[in-house]
Amino acid sequence: MNLTFLIIAAVLLCCFFAAYLWFAVINRRLNDISFGSPFFGNVFFPVWLVAFAGCTALYFLLPEQNDQLFDISFLNVAAAFISAAAVCLLSLHARIARWNYALFLAAAILNTLLLPQGFMLFEGTLPFWLDRLTIALIWSLFAWAYKYLDGLEGIVAVQTVTPLCGMVILAFLGAIPILTGCFSAVFALIMTAYAVYNWYPAQLRLTTSGCQALGFLTAWLFMLATREGSASCALIFSLYYIVEVIWAGLKKLSRKPQYQEIVPNTFYYQTNLSGLSPDIISENIFKLDALLVIFGCFQIYAPNSYSLAILGVILTFWFLNHLRNWQVAERSLGEINREVVKDLKENVEDIKKNLDKDI
Repeated sequence: MNLTFLIIAAVLLCCFFAAYLWFAVINRRLNDISFGSPFFGNVFFPVWLVAFAGCTALYFLLPEQNDQLFDISFLNVAAAFISAAAVCLLSLHARIARWNYALFLAAAILNTLLLPQGFMLFEGTLPFWLDRLTIALIWSLFAWAYKYLDGLEGIVAVQTVTPLCGMVILAFLGAIPILTGCFSAVFALIMTAYAVYNWYPAQLRLTTSGCQALGFLTAWLFMLATREGSASCALIFSLYYIVEVIWAGLKKLSRKPQYQEIVPNTFYYQTNLSGLSPDIISENIFKLDALLVIFGCFQIYAPNSYSLAILGVILTFWFLNHLRNWQVAERSLGEINREVVKDLKENVEDIKKNLDKDI
């Protein structure tokens, strides 16, 4: 049996069981005073420590693969983990938590400085400095808004595990380095262990800052894939999250009183309010994510970088709207599409009216 396979299997199994047992201990001792510290009382800490240990072990134990466009330095790995932990800990302080987007932006800028000089996200369309700034903004926003997935049990776990499984498949297909796929597998297994305790009814939940730090590390994994030419695949994997947050944000911009909180604006939250159980909602989000993973994997064979992404956006809107209206009798695809378009137009008109008032 291949030594590389044995190393990968051993590390991944150790990561899963270490995380699972640690979550079990925390769950049993929730009321223990020894778990009141910022580190040990925070569910993100075992995620961070086990993932860092697993990624470090894989980095140094795996033989050199020579299957990447750009080398992954251990400084890059350490910087991502240390940045995420630092922002998470600093955000535990109430005064600092109000400004934690600035911390994530600073962390993203620091990590973009470590990107290979030959990598350009927009392939030279933008000046180098603007390309890097755009990466930092996307990275920090991805991390900061990850908290909006935590309004219901199981959603964060599903939205983290499924796309990262897609990253593992990309590694098997040769689209990204094996090491990046292994890093993704580490996080996927740890979050699978977390899902056991976060599934409805949840026994454990990440804090807001922990959820955001997880988003930061997830974005880092996607960045490792992006610099290998798989940006469109990573985008498709994340479409549910992107559509959910942008849709909720657009509702907030309408300035209607009922839309001033982001989480209640999300499709999954509205679906839960309509009476559907959180576990059923999470299962349906998993189905959507699994379909997007298939699209993302086929993207490596697509003739362009946008056709499957556009199809994925349309599918995501249709699926979420269908899920939200689960109590309504079956309608034709045309009727559902008209309702989605109508909602979009109403939100755009509300935004225009508010902008005119401000002017």
